[in-house]
Amino acid sequence: MNNHTRGTVALLAAAGVLASLVSAAAPAGAATAPDWPASRVPTGTGCVIEGYTPATFSASGLNEYAYTDTKTPTVTGWSANGRRTSLTLSPGSTLVTFRVTATQGCSGVGSVTSGLLKGSTRLSDAFPFLRDSTDAFASTWAASVSMRPSDAGAYRIPTVNVTRRYASFELTDLFSLVSKADETAPATIVTGSWSTHVLYLRRATTQAPSGTASKVTRGKTVTVRTVLRKAEGSSWVRSAGSVVLLQTRYPGGTWVTRATRTTNKLGVASWSFKPSKALSWRWVHKGTKSGTFTAPSVSSVRSLRVL
Repeated sequence: MNNHTRGTVALLAAAGVLASLVSAAAPAGAATAPDWPASRVPTGTGCVIEGYTPATFSASGLNEYAYTDTKTPTVTGWSANGRRTSLTLSPGSTLVTFRVTATQGCSGVGSVTSGLLKGSTRLSDAFPFLRDSTDAFASTWAASVSMRPSDAGAYRIPTVNVTRRYASFELTDLFSLVSKADETAPATIVTGSWSTHVLYLRRATTQAPSGTASKVTRGKTVTVRTVLRKAEGSSWVRSAGSVVLLQTRYPGGTWVTRATRTTNKLGVASWSFKPSKALSWRWVHKGTKSGTFTAPSVSSVRSLRVL
C-alpha cells in the first residue's frame, strides 16, 4: 500500500469514520440489533438454553427463554467492490471497498477486524471493517480505501478477528429480544478455505490498433500494429514487455489466434502477413497476475478487404 493509500486510511480515521468501529469489548450494533425472526430459533451447538421463565413470572408478561452463546462466528468469504477474482484500477484514484461476510447462528456477529496481505507483505494487522448489513445472523463488513494503479497486486485476507454480538440474551416465545449481556471476551481468530483465496487488483490497459492498409491486393503484404498502454498514476503509459495476441476472423467464422507478440519499449507490437481473402482483425491482451498486474483488454475490430 503506497503513501497515498496509507494517507487515506489516516484521513478517514481522523475524520472519525474508522473510529466508529466498536471494539471487542462492546460489539458493533449491539444496542440496535433487530428482533430475532421466528424462522431463526437459536439452536445448535454453542447456543445453550439456560432457563425458562413462564409468562406469570416474567416482567414482559410473556414466556421468556435465556440463552448463553458460546458459538464462534464463521467467515464465509470476502471481496473487493463486489468482485471475488479481479478488480481493475483505472488511472487516478479508485475507491476500493473490501468486504468480509461472517455468519453466526446464535446471537449474530459483533465486530470484525482483519489482516490484509499484498503478496507476502502484511499491510495491516488490524484492518478495520464497519458493519454493512443489518442482518443479525449474516453480516457483511466493509472497509474502504482509495487506491491507485501502483497498488496493483495479489491480495489475501488470511485471518479475521471476530466477536459474538452477545455473550447471553433473553428472548420471548415470539423471539423478540428482551435483554442481553454484551460479549466481553477477546476476538476469536477465524481461518478457513476462504483465507487462501487470492483477489487480484490489476492496472487497466487500453489498445490503439492500426494497419498499413484497409484494403490490399491478393498476394501483397500488410502490417497490423497495436500500442498497448497501462494505467500509471493519473494517466496512461506505454506498456513494454507485454504479451499480445493478433486474432483474425473470416466472415461468418470465429476468432483465431494468428500470432503472439511481445510489445517493445514503446509498447508497440506488429505482425505482417499476406491475406488471401477479406477478414477482420484485432489485438488481445489477456492480462497478467504477476509483475505489473495488468488487466485484460481487446482492441477495436478492424476490417481488411482483399482485391
